[in-house]
Parts: sequence; structure tokens; C-alpha cells
Amino acid sequence: MKITVKGPSGPILLHLGNENFLPRFMIYLSNVQKWEHDRGKLESVDLRYGRQVILNPDMSAAPPVVAPSNAIALLRMCATWRATTSRTPPA
Repeated sequence: MKITVKGPSGPILLHLGNENFLPRFMIYLSNVQKWEHDRGKLESVDLRYGRQVILNPDMSAAPPVVAPSNAIALLRMCATWRATTSRTPPA
């Protein structure tokens, strides 16, 4: 089943599959604001594959802008990860 719903930034096509419509729709409702905050405007969301959700961005929308403070935090996190990750292959 496919339905078009009103998302935070406009219409979103939902792919719900052939069963379990309500649980899949509840997953959408619980996460759509976070998905759009993290990924930008969505064109469609595919919920047919069990624990995997496929988010398809709206390619006509402008890409989300990363706030400078978030970019700095991301760079620090990457630097910390590199410093703590072993570069020696396991024996």
C-alpha cells in the first residue's frame, strides 16, 4: 500500500507494504520530524522491509544547512574516534 501524507515540510509518499499498516505508520509518526531534521525534506519513506527504513530525499529541495556548532562537534567526534581506534589489524 502506498499513501501520501502531510509531512512537516510537505507531502511524503509512504510505502507501507501489504501488512502491518498501523505499526509501520506509527514508526513514521514517531520518527518523521527527526528524519527531516537530520536529512532535510523527504520525498518518500519506505517502511516495507522489517527493521530497515529507506528515506528518499526530495531532490528539488535545498540541502539541509549544518549549523557551524554541529559541524565543529562532528569534527571533534571524528578526531576522538580516530585517536581511540586501533590501526593495528587483529591477530
